[in-house]
Amino acid sequence: MKVFAIFGILCVSSPDIDKRCMNFWEDPVVKYETVEECGIAAKQKGKEIEVNFTQNNLEIESLEVYCLPIDKYKKT
Repeated sequence: MKVFAIFGILCVSSPDIDKRCMNFWEDPVVKYETVEECGIAAKQKGKEIEVNFTQNNLEIESLEVYCLPIDKYKKT
């Protein structure tokens, strides 16, 4: 069975640093049962990131947030 998790790529810049890009995910990873549920959470996460970075004077060059399918049960 598949569930979905948020994964994103964020590129920022500021007067003090050149453009930097990084991957991110929720920590701890939240497992969403549907892609629609994940999509709603991904939009909220994107807005939170935009607000946080703007408050810290970091310019977001690009922000992409995805819902990736993952296995619900980890194989041992």
